[in-house]
Amino acid sequence: SPGSKTMQALEIVASSDKKGRVIANDVHSGRLDSLREALGRSGLEDEMTARVTYTNYDASVFPLPKSGKLFDAIICDVPCSGDGTIRKDKHILP
Repeated sequence: SPGSKTMQALEIVASSDKKGRVIANDVHSGRLDSLREALGRSGLEDEMTARVTYTNYDASVFPLPKSGKLFDAIICDVPCSGDGTIRKDKHILP
C-alpha cells in the first residue's frame, strides 16, 4: 500500500533530528493523494505527518530547494524493469 516507505523514512528522520523533513515526490498526482490519505490513516501524530511535504515533479527536473541547502539523503523508489517477467516469457516484448 502507498506510504510504507514514506512512513519508514519519516520515523528515521524524526528519531535522529528534530527539524528533519521528508519530501514525497511523485510524477502522478493521484498517487500523492493516495499517499496523503494513507498517512492520515496511519495513526501517526499530526506533528509527524506535518513533516511530510508532497511534491509533483518529474524527478529528472526536480527543482533545488529554495533555501539553497541540498538534501542529506535521497531515497528513490523507481519502477520495476520487468526483467524477471521478460526472462520467463520472451514473447512479451516485440
